[in-house]
Amino acid sequence: MAQRMGANMRFVQAAKAAGLEPVIQDLATDTRTAYEAASVLGCQLEQIVKSLVFVCGEEFLLVLTAGSNKVNQGKLSKIMGELTERASPAQVREATGYAIGGVPPIGHTKKLKCLFDPVLLTNETIYGAAGTPSSVFSVLSSTLLDLTAGSIEQFTE
Repeated sequence: MAQRMGANMRFVQAAKAAGLEPVIQDLATDTRTAYEAASVLGCQLEQIVKSLVFVCGEEFLLVLTAGSNKVNQGKLSKIMGELTERASPAQVREATGYAIGGVPPIGHTKKLKCLFDPVLLTNETIYGAAGTPSSVFSVLSSTLLDLTAGSIEQFTE
């Protein structure tokens, strides 16, 4: 439990440094998948932000996509101009400081280039992980786009 609190606190500190005052919701159960999160929160699957990490050449890439969408790695590679592969759990932790299932869309260990799914912008309020698999925060989609300096791209199937 102490580890989870540490991850939440790191996220809150990073979010505040970025100008966001996140309100974290601690959920009674882990929500490692977008479907689980939407079910527990009672929201649409499209309102869940999946924070996915890919390896592109020698760099890490953050891909923020709606919970209802699946990333097409071929499209992603075409956008990036080189082969892009899903990061391993160890690489995700290295790039973000968080474990898979709890990776927030902001506040990472490294500065990551970000691609942003336009479907996220179809909802005013969206929900992302807040550092652990059982914690989330809400944010305006336009605010998250600004905070991540994300490039809006079509990379889903």
